[in-house]
Amino acid sequence: MIYVFIINFKFLYYAKLLQKSEMRKDIVIELSYKGFG
Repeated sequence: MIYVFIINFKFLYYAKLLQKSEMRKDIVIELSYKGFG
């Protein structure tokens, strides 16, 4: 049971990291559009 919990924790951790990087990408794209537009 503990092993499964650790796997789930890692998955959530990576999911959050991906979410953050996606958000950053969106912000960068938005800023670049505003900058060039």
